[in-house]
Amino acid sequence: MSIWSFLRPFTPNRPSSAQDSIGGMGLSPYVGEYLAAIDRTAAFGFEAPVRLLVKKDCVDMQTLQPVLLDYFARSPPDSMIGQTAAIHFALVPLLYDKTGIPFNLSIGWIVRKGKAIYQHDERLIQRFIEGNTQAWLDEGCPFHLWLTSPACEILDVIDPIDPDRAFGLCDLGLGSPELGYVSIAELTALRGTLGLPVERDLHFDAKQSLTAYALEARRDGRIVA
Repeated sequence: MSIWSFLRPFTPNRPSSAQDSIGGMGLSPYVGEYLAAIDRTAAFGFEAPVRLLVKKDCVDMQTLQPVLLDYFARSPPDSMIGQTAAIHFALVPLLYDKTGIPFNLSIGWIVRKGKAIYQHDERLIQRFIEGNTQAWLDEGCPFHLWLTSPACEILDVIDPIDPDRAFGLCDLGLGSPELGYVSIAELTALRGTLGLPVERDLHFDAKQSLTAYALEARRDGRIVA
């Protein structure tokens, strides 16, 4: 595995550029911004993570999914409302213990359909830092949070701004059920051969974790519940 080490003295206000290069290789815009964010982390007075990138992919969802699903299965949904930051902080050591991957917590915003969501400037970050916990209690989390691996892969475990997305065990009837996202709007619009819509089973009572159902479905080629 080739390793790019960025153990160098901190230089305030280092300009970020998509043209930065390591070993003659150009960096993607996200990698350049990620490295610049490490400098900003130190500038805000926090301990910056080690400047370490790897060329080989780190994320293997077959390994990560059981860790994530076990964590969310043990956390009642009501207890996770408004706990976006706490969830990410809790996941970092859990993922490292199980996978050895040192994920870093990343803060920023996302763009969806041309619209910037949770966009902010550094003054907002500074205000939340100086306000300690009070700003978080009063205003919630005004940032989008995700985890970044040493290969700069993004692990986005929470997407609270899109109520149309649901995560679960999906079966298209092709013999290969899988865990993934589905659009609630598309499910609502779906009609069967008799023109009947999809209905929610209000009497379904789960007897095991989502991970266990997924493993059984992969083995049987269909969902059995």
